[in-house]
This record gives sequence, C-alpha cells and structure tokens, in this order.
Amino acid sequence: MITIAAWIAAGIALWLTRSVLDMFGDAGHSTRVAMLPSAPELAGLVMIALLAAGAAAAIVNGWTRDRSERSDARLQIALPLFALGVIAIPYMPVLPDLIPALRMFAGPVVWTVWISVAGLVLMSGLAVRASMQHRHRSKGGTRLVGTVAIFAGTLAIAGTTAIQLRDTLTYPSGEEPHYMIMMQSFWRDHDLKIQNNYDRKDYEEYFAPSLTPDQPSLGADGQIYSTRGIGLAVLGAPIFAWRGYHGLVWMFVVLAALAATVMWRWSFAHTGSGEAATLAWLAVFIAPPVLFTTIAVYPDIPAAFCVMVALAWRSNPQGSKDTVQEYLIRAAAVGLLPWLSMTYAPMAAAIVAVLALRAGANRKAVATVLAIATFSMVSWLAFFHHIWGRWSPMAPYGTEPILGNAIAGMLGLLFDQEFGVLAYAPALMIGLAGLWKMASAHDQLTRTRGRELAAVFAVLLISVGALGMWWGGAAPPGRPLVPALPLLGLPIAWAYQRASEFPVRRGVYQLLIFIGVSLSLTMLFDQDGGLLVQDGDGSSRLLQWLTSLWPAWEAAPSVAAFGLRHSAPLIGLWLLATAAVSWVSGRGRVRSAGLGALSASVLVTLAAILIAIVGPIVARPASAWVLQPESRSRLPMLDSFDAAARPHAIIYDPLTFTHAANIPPLMTLAASPGERPGAQPVPVLLNARYALAAGQYDVEIGGIPGSEAARGTVALQVGRMGSPMLEWDADIPSGGSWRQRFSLPVDAEFVGFIATPPIASATSLRIRPVSIVDRSRREATVHGAAVNVLSAVAFPTASLFFHDEDVYAERTGVWVHGESTTTMTVAPQRPETGVTLRVHSGAAPNTAAFSTSTWGQRVALAPGTPIEVHIPPPAKAGPFLLRVTTERGFVPAEVIPGNADRRILGIWIEIQQ
Repeated sequence: MITIAAWIAAGIALWLTRSVLDMFGDAGHSTRVAMLPSAPELAGLVMIALLAAGAAAAIVNGWTRDRSERSDARLQIALPLFALGVIAIPYMPVLPDLIPALRMFAGPVVWTVWISVAGLVLMSGLAVRASMQHRHRSKGGTRLVGTVAIFAGTLAIAGTTAIQLRDTLTYPSGEEPHYMIMMQSFWRDHDLKIQNNYDRKDYEEYFAPSLTPDQPSLGADGQIYSTRGIGLAVLGAPIFAWRGYHGLVWMFVVLAALAATVMWRWSFAHTGSGEAATLAWLAVFIAPPVLFTTIAVYPDIPAAFCVMVALAWRSNPQGSKDTVQEYLIRAAAVGLLPWLSMTYAPMAAAIVAVLALRAGANRKAVATVLAIATFSMVSWLAFFHHIWGRWSPMAPYGTEPILGNAIAGMLGLLFDQEFGVLAYAPALMIGLAGLWKMASAHDQLTRTRGRELAAVFAVLLISVGALGMWWGGAAPPGRPLVPALPLLGLPIAWAYQRASEFPVRRGVYQLLIFIGVSLSLTMLFDQDGGLLVQDGDGSSRLLQWLTSLWPAWEAAPSVAAFGLRHSAPLIGLWLLATAAVSWVSGRGRVRSAGLGALSASVLVTLAAILIAIVGPIVARPASAWVLQPESRSRLPMLDSFDAAARPHAIIYDPLTFTHAANIPPLMTLAASPGERPGAQPVPVLLNARYALAAGQYDVEIGGIPGSEAARGTVALQVGRMGSPMLEWDADIPSGGSWRQRFSLPVDAEFVGFIATPPIASATSLRIRPVSIVDRSRREATVHGAAVNVLSAVAFPTASLFFHDEDVYAERTGVWVHGESTTTMTVAPQRPETGVTLRVHSGAAPNTAAFSTSTWGQRVALAPGTPIEVHIPPPAKAGPFLLRVTTERGFVPAEVIPGNADRRILGIWIEIQQ
C-alpha cells in the first residue's frame, strides 16, 4: 500500500505541477490565487503514475524471483516519490500565509524538484539492483565502457549546449569577441596589434554590435595591444581560421570532453567505483559553472584540460613510478598555463612543486619538470619585456590597480548568489569537504593526494580572488575557478564511496548533484541563456525566476553587490546548515537506499526552509527589489493563463472556490515613482514596462501634480523599438484620472506608455486585465510558439507585430529591408476575410516572397508599379505569422537626387482598407 501511495502522490504532484499559483493585491494586503486543472485530468495523471508503477514493477520482476525481495525493491524505488509532496506546500491553506518562505516551492522551481527526485528514484533502483544481483563487471571492462561513455556523454551534452546557445545574446558576449579579435590579428596580420582589427570591424563575422578595445594597453612601440593572455589566441587561431566561431566552440567542447574523461578515469582508479566516478562527473562537468564555460571563448577550459593532464593523466593509486616521458607531457601542460592567463601563473608554480615532489628520487623527471617550467616562465616574462619593455606580467596594466580584497573575492567566488560556484553547483561543497578529509586521512596516498589538490585549488582561489573584478565580468558564474573545479572530482568520488554505509548521507550527496544538473537544464532551455547573465544588483536572475512568489535572493549571500560585511552572516548560516545536515545524515540508522533518499530530501528541505526563514532576518535585506504583487513587471499566472486547461480557481483569503474566468480582473499591475530604477530601451511613463498576454486591458493614469486639468496624449508602446502602436488624446480633470481600454492580439514582452507633458508627470499607473486569451489559443493562432515582439504598428484594418529589426514602420505602411527575410504577426480586424497588401519596390525592381504556414506567393515588382497581394485567412481565425523575403534592395540616397536616406530598402507594404 505504501508503494501505491507513493505513485499516487507522484500523480497528484504532476497535477499540481500543471497548476499555477500567484499573488495578487497591493503592498497592504495580498492573497494567493491558484488555478487548477480539471478533476478528470487529475484522475488521468494518477492513472499514468500507476502505469509507471506497473512498468517499474515489471523491471523489478526481472531482477529476482523472491516475492519478498520484489516487494521491498518496489517500495525502495517508490519511497523517494514522497519528496514530491513539497510541491503541494504552497497550495495549502493558511500555512504559506503564516510562513511566506514556504511559497518558494511554487513556480519553475518545481522542475528542479522533479529532476532531483527522478534522480533519487533512479539511484535507489540501481542500489537495489546491485544488492540483489551481487554481480560486478571486471574493473577493466568498466573502465573501458566508462571512458567511452563519459567522453561521448560530455561531447553530446556540451555540444547540445553549444547548438542551443551559440549565436544568441549570451554567446558570444563579454570578453569573447575580444579574444577572437586577437586570434584574427594573429592569423591574418601575423601580429598582436589589435587596433586595426577593430577599425576594419573584423568582429562583424561573429558579433553584430559595435566593438572597441575594452582593455587597450600601449606597448613600447606605441601600438595598441590587449592585456589578455596570448595563449588562447595562439591555440585557437588555426581552428578559427579554418571553421570560424562555431569551429572554435567545438574545439572547447572536445577539450572539455577530454578533461572530463581524464577526471573520470582518475576518480575510478582511486575509488574502484564507476558509480562514484560518474556522479563526480555529473557534479563537476554537467553543473552550470563548467558546462556553460565549456562553450565560452575564454581560456578556462583549455586551462582545465592542462591541469587535468598535469595532475591526473596516468596518475594511479598504486603510486608506481612514472616515466620521464610522462613527466615531460605533464610539464608541457603546466607550461601553457601562464600563457593562457596571468592569474594561472601561481597555480602553475604550485603544480610544478607537486610534480617535483611526486617524482621524488627520479632526478631526471624532476629536472625535466623544472627545466620546462623555467623555460616557459622565462619566455613568458621575455614576452612582456618585448612588448611592453618590462619583465613583469603587470606591465600591460601600467599603474592601473587590478587588485582588491582577497578574502571577499575568495568567499564571493564560492558563495555569491550571482557569481559563486556553490549557488549553481551545490555538490561542489562535497568536494571541498572531501579535500579536507582526504588531507587528514590515515592512508598515506589519500592524504598526499588530498594535500596536493587542496594546495593547487587554494592557490588559484587566492590568485583570482585577489583581483578587484574577481567575478570575471559578463561570463558564466564562477568562471575564474573553472580550471581547478575538475580537481574536486576525486574528493567528490572519494567522499561518495566512503558514504556507502550511510544511505542518508549518500542520498544528500545525490540530491545536491541532481540539483546542479537540474539548474543546468533550466538555464539551458529557458530564456536563451538569459538566466546566465547577472546584473550585479544582489539578486540572482536564476533565483528571481525560480522563486517568483518569494524573494529567495534575500536569504543568499551577495558579496559582489553588498560586500562581505553584509554577506558574512548569511555565509555563516549556510555553513551552519550544511554542517547540521552532514552531521544528522551520518548519525541515522537508516540502511535502505529508498528510505535514505527520502530522509535526505526531508533533511535538505528542512534546511532550506530554515535558511529561508532566518536568512532575511540575519542579513537585513539590502536588495532594492521588494516583493509587492502589483509592482511586478510580469505575472506567472498571466503568462500561462488558460481557463480551458485550468478551469478551477482558489482564492485563499477568504478561502473561495471559483471559475478561472473570474481571475483576470484580480491581476492588477501598478507603478509609482521610484519603484523601477533600471533604464529602459524606450522611455516610458514611470519607467514601467510590462510583459502582457494577449487580451483586453484597462489602463488608468492619474496622480498628476497641480490643481489644473491636464491635456496631452498617451501612446501605447509595444516592443522595445520603433514608434508607439496606438495614440490617444487625454483630458484629465484636476485630481482625476484618465482611463482607456486597449487590446493586445498577441503576447508582448515589452508594453509601456509614453505621455506628453503635463501627463508625463503622473504618479500613478494601473493596468487591469479584462479578459485574457487562453495560452493554448494564443500559440495555436500563430501556428507555433510565441515569438518576441520588437516593435508594432496598428492600421485601421490590421495590426502588425514585428519580430526582428529588418523593418522600418511608418504611419501609413512599412518598409522591409532589402536582401532580407523578416517575420511579422498579422492581426486582422476581420480574420475571416484575410488581409490584402498593397506592395511596391520603390525606385528599383525587386522580387518578394510572402508565406504563412498554409500559403505562399512570389511576386516580381517593377519600379513605380504597385500590386495587390491577398493573404487568405488561416485555418483557425486569428493572428498569424507572415514571412516576407526580399531578393534585392536599393539605397534612396544613391538613386533619388537630394535624398540623404542611406538605408537599404526592399519593398513597401500597406494594408488595404
């Protein structure tokens, strides 16, 4: 019965995952509101869960014939499913209102819960199967299979990440284009003088925005050089010359796969456990810090590969003497590190010392290591003397201070919620604790390895933490520590293997590892990598997105934004909670894998709730953003509103059951002066921008100072570019307000209002939804997922919403850029009749193609001869996507006397009345 109950709980959790919870009201009084799927859907999801239980039982039946063993196996596999009960906590009456921190389990964080629990179920099943079969593969066979699997798995996962995120706003960005400029200078000009490469805009091959040298340094010859290490430019130049930016990314993916394979084999050799080594691989290489650095054009992944070759390649636990040739390869890898980045030089020195001590009495090996290291160091310093005239790696910076508070930087790299590694890969804490325990272990080899790794890791942590800009700028979180993070693979595997007699502790380790994996999946597939980019404002974008109904960032350290003094109490609280979980997990009497996984989930959940409650009290929140439901720029329930899919609703204060159609008027949004300090791409009233779903809205503007009536115009801005979509005359009596109803046929990420004086001085803005189009209908009407709207324009018979920058909208029509393909959403006033376009090609002949999902037409256009193109209505009435392609273009300034317009124009489009 317990087994069945666990699977039923999973079905209910899946039903609640399909639900939506939100907060509505003002700062004085707000209430939770839930929208729930239908009862038949609940029954169907429970049935699906029971079918999954049957499939699990069928698999277990193949493991043993003993009935009692089968029953116990099914129970152990199902027990972790009870941890999904955390999804139900925010939907409970009263309790989440008394303890607001419990609302952190609502929202996208449920997917982290699901992935983590699924991982625990899988690991429980594997543990039960291993205990039943009592069979083990040969070590050699496991090593071979694991080597191939880890290399292929890393290649596949990192490659998928590259395909998903490259050529987005996130990749390339930050310092990546500047590194590629150095590569272009090296292979095209055969020098490192970069100014001419910026002047001729070599970067336009892979980076659209305008670029100037961000870290220029004047060399001894008066030429401009980059302060960045030249190692990456030399290493990447051949690949970049051969296959461009994409080829360069794949080079990094391959290097990461090789480094991951070396780490896995190293961990397996020392623990004898493929499971421990594989979980260490997940904890290090599939968690966000390393995974998202893998596809970034930075020196960190090549450095991580060099570190792995130097310390882990062919390093075995038997302590046998290695050959001089092997030390030659290791020393060569170490010698590359200073050339990749100045911050790696101290770590390289530490690795040289470790290798020399390992070589021991092998004088030839010691001499080889020292000779190569000395040659590399002298050559490296000679490079600075040649370019800048000084034998110092600080020469490129001149008198510019680059150092900061080392202690703050070290703790920030570990604990900061925006830029630290532990916030995104909590399992790395296992590695740090494992280093400490390995360094004091009774076994001499383990103790030696622990001290070696601790020394190298600490040296890099100190050297990058001492930098004033320790977080690494616009880059994946924890990037400066990535070269040393694979070193934590061995202590993670070692600690996991030692916990074999403590199922609860093993469950905690597994849970932390799967949390990191789930965060990688979240950041990979949501917002095109937008969750990777941080603002340095003390509130992690990831935490904002995961826990939209409770400010989780107030309970997490933020060293970069608020300093060490503010963050120290929070760091202490997190360390105290970690120590408590570790102590309790090693003291229980639980001996079964499933119960251990469930107990681990309860422990970690209780610790998270305790931190969430105590953290804001300890830290005295310094973040400027305060959770006030009306003040948000977007509402989760508005985004996903669907009265057909979620017909039932609950209002919790007072407890009321109602229909979903009654919920939109509750979703009021408001703005007042000073609430939104961040700059907007288009100046809007009260600096307030909103993400609104397709539907009808009422807007109210008031609070205008003075005792006289205010007259002016109010315009609706849809999209971050272009002119307003609609404009109204507004006449506001003294002390009164102006109201207007408007419609949005499609979802829009940027909606705001532009007002002329004196209305622009208004102190109150309120938007109230009247009716919202169901999400399923919104996506169906445009024949695919919603596309971000960059600009919009309304005509008497239709509105156009543009999804790229290849259009120039005017009051009477639209110019489409020449030699381009643009995508727009057409929203006709009378969808059943379709739309007729009047098209001409301006001053030059052109050929244009028009297409929707069900129709297409190609037309030849002659100068001065407009034609009509009728677009039939789609199969389902409503807005639809239209693609327009122009083969040629003309520049008005070149063909029309006296015209100064230098735009490349293709065709002109008007909507026929």
